[in-house]
Amino acid sequence: MLSSTPNQLLKAGNVIRITVRVADLFKASYPPADECAVIDNTKLEDQGGDSDYGQPKNSFTTDVKMGGAIVWQIEYEDNTERRDYTMELICVSEKKTSPCEFFEFDPLLPTRNLILATPTKGSPNDIYKYNIIFNITDNYRNSKTYVIDPKLRMT
Repeated sequence: MLSSTPNQLLKAGNVIRITVRVADLFKASYPPADECAVIDNTKLEDQGGDSDYGQPKNSFTTDVKMGGAIVWQIEYEDNTERRDYTMELICVSEKKTSPCEFFEFDPLLPTRNLILATPTKGSPNDIYKYNIIFNITDNYRNSKTYVIDPKLRMT
């Protein structure tokens, strides 16, 4: 799969970019009592729009096509935070409340901190509810895991 990844990235119909204010999120209380810390310190973007910092992520919906490649990538808002923290994309996993399946596998796992998948199931207007799970570790090896819960819609 690694050898074909660059070609698939070029053909990706949807790139879902997760941008994180790493230090602010890591310094917030953990485990979070509610989703506020994640909402306030993460941003989601795709070709159709974004869910900015401070906006709920559970209403963020990306339109996808059957057989069209989707890429999830995670990045630091401020690259200087790389000195004090590492961030890792853990997986994309279907929520138990999702009314349908879009992929052959669950969870979808990363290669080189990117997740690449192609929907092979579903019908037009189906909504796929899922979680983006990522981890932040500080220089002292303290680690915290976070979840964002957007949606995909088959077009």
